[in-house]
Amino acid sequence: EIGAGVICLNFDKSASWPSASIDHTSGTRKINVNANPLVFVNHGGQWYGGTWEWFTPGNGCKPMTSVAGDHIKVAPLVDWVPATGEEIYFMAAGLSRSASITNVQERSQPVKVIWP
Repeated sequence: EIGAGVICLNFDKSASWPSASIDHTSGTRKINVNANPLVFVNHGGQWYGGTWEWFTPGNGCKPMTSVAGDHIKVAPLVDWVPATGEEIYFMAAGLSRSASITNVQERSQPVKVIWP
């Protein structure tokens, strides 16, 4: 679901996958996370994918502004920003943003979205 500045990946394991504790971006506290959203885009004629955030247990929503290269942080998508009308695929997966922080090897099905 996309609307009102928010994207939500509604997946059935959002409250059941085990969580791990990571440092909050502020560095002032820890937060529990249990999934990563992934985005897949056709960039320069080639398909690429990457994680772009963390999900906390029971929450599959993030600001639409976080769907961008500055959150993916991996080449060649570092500078990518979704364009209106662009075909993009999204899915949620067990913790996969860091090799040292994992929980389950599961994922949702990819869902096609035309970026608003």
